[in-house]
Amino acid sequence: MSASLTYQLIDTPKGKLILVKELAEAALERYGFAGSAVLAETTGAKLEHLRLQHPFYARVVPVICGDHVTTDAGTGLVHTAPAHGLEDYQVGLLYQLPIDNPVADDGRYKSTTELFA
Repeated sequence: MSASLTYQLIDTPKGKLILVKELAEAALERYGFAGSAVLAETTGAKLEHLRLQHPFYARVVPVICGDHVTTDAGTGLVHTAPAHGLEDYQVGLLYQLPIDNPVADDGRYKSTTELFA
């Protein structure tokens, strides 16, 4: 998430989504949710540290902000993996995120990687 961009809370048939305002319409069309209602909007900075349920693991994760998030494409939100890439590593250090690497030296998921091993 970018601290300086505007994000919208949108009510869809599958639940509520948070999308950057500039990309929301295109994303909703891709998902088949065109015309969904905007419930609220705010800057990314006001959502920083909000804790959200991970979409498929039984854990809660924080919303973090990074300058590398743009409106070039997508949703204005990005997955952050501090063990995979310089920008993710730097923002991970800033937020004191764990640096977990689920990939073994042979390029496959480690046997301990839930759902993907």
